[in-house]
Formats: sequence, C-alpha cells, structure tokens
Amino acid sequence: MFLFDVEGATKSIKQEIDDEERAEWVRQHEIEQRQQIYEQRRQAYQEELEEGFSRARSSVLQTLNEVQAYPERRSPLLNEFSAFSLDTYGNLFTLFGQDQGYQPTEKDKSFLRIAFERERLNRSHLDRTDLLTCLCLATCLIKVKSPQKAHRLKKVYGIVFVLLSVKLDCVIGQSFQKVVQVAHTVFPGKESFAHLFMKAIERYPSPNLQKQDERSGGKLAKKIEAFQQKNVEPDQSYDDVFRLLFPELFAQ
Repeated sequence: MFLFDVEGATKSIKQEIDDEERAEWVRQHEIEQRQQIYEQRRQAYQEELEEGFSRARSSVLQTLNEVQAYPERRSPLLNEFSAFSLDTYGNLFTLFGQDQGYQPTEKDKSFLRIAFERERLNRSHLDRTDLLTCLCLATCLIKVKSPQKAHRLKKVYGIVFVLLSVKLDCVIGQSFQKVVQVAHTVFPGKESFAHLFMKAIERYPSPNLQKQDERSGGKLAKKIEAFQQKNVEPDQSYDDVFRLLFPELFAQ
C-alpha cells in the first residue's frame, strides 16, 4: 500500500517558497544597495565637478577683471568663458565655425594668455573638458583662422591634444592624471598620426613623460619601438591644420 506524506510534502513546498522569497529579498536588497552606492558616487562626482567649475569661473572672472573686460565690454568669446560649463567646449566650435568666422578681439587674446598661465599653475579640476583644455582649444581655433579649418580641427582634436600635452608637459583634453597615459592613446588608436607624435617628443622634450614611462617599465618606449618596425602610412591630409598649430614640427 502506497502512503503519501502530505504534511511532509507541504512543509517541503513551503520551505522552497520561503527559500525563494528569502533569495528574492536578498537580491532586491543587493540591488537597492548597489543603486544607493551608485547614487552616492554620482552625487559626489556632481559635487566635485560643480566645485571645479565654480573654481574655474572664479578664476575666469578674476582674469576678466584684470583685463578690464566687464560685462558690458565682453565679447561673445569672453561671455562664453564667464559662464564656463560643460557646454563651453562644444560652444567654442560653434562660435568659431560660424559662416563668417569669429574675429577675436585684443581683450580675447589678453584673457586667453593670462587665464592660461593662471590655470596651468592652479588647475581647477581634471575633467576632459576642463578650463585649461577649453583655453587651449580657443587658442587653437584662433590660430587656424577660418571656419573651414575650425571644422577640420574638430576632426583631429584628439591628436592635437596629445601634441599639446607633450608640448606643455601636462595633460590636455583627457581625464588622465599623467602625460604618459595620453601618449599611450597614440598606439594603436592614432598611429596614422604617430609621425607627428614622434616629432613632438623630439622637439618638445618632456621630463614628466620620460620619468613616467621609466616608472611604468618603459611600456611607451616599447610601443614606439614596435611601431617603428611597422610600415604605417602617415595621414598628411590635415597638415594644413597642424602646420598652423605646430609650425615647428614642419621646420626643416
């Protein structure tokens, strides 16, 4: 005769349900914890970013006062910097890429020169669109002189910032902490422009770059050596832009 333990089976099923409910509660609790951690980190990042922008704006306003560029005397470029934000980077391309081109004033040039030196000594923060990067971008856009070349600059700004980082011996246009990290982006990401990078490290000897690479076991030096054994065709289609920005790299 077959006897079925109804009570035992009921307890077993109930235990399975309890285990599943407990497991689901644990999963939901872990999700809530992760969401809470994410929100805390996001808020901390936003606060840090806004603090950086606040310091940058204060530095900008101080510089504007020094060049006597009060609100009623500010050009479109100076107005853009006085309201410095995440949008400034893109707005600079829009300003200089307009049909007639943007004609910088003497106050523009004076502001860029003074603000650059001040920000280089006391950088506000290291976001890739920080004040120093935007000051460098505005200077580059002035140097290329035309809206057509401003649009062309936008297509190669990545390697431009690499070359500037080497030339100025500090990180420009990247969220990295070290110049050597910027240099690593050339191999393999920008190898068609590596010929300019090679000229840059020769023309602008960077103590930081060399020391940082030595500390990392010479990884960059090894990449350069490996690259030199390749037959990579250099991209010279943007030389008109690079010549205006880095004429010394094309000197015979």
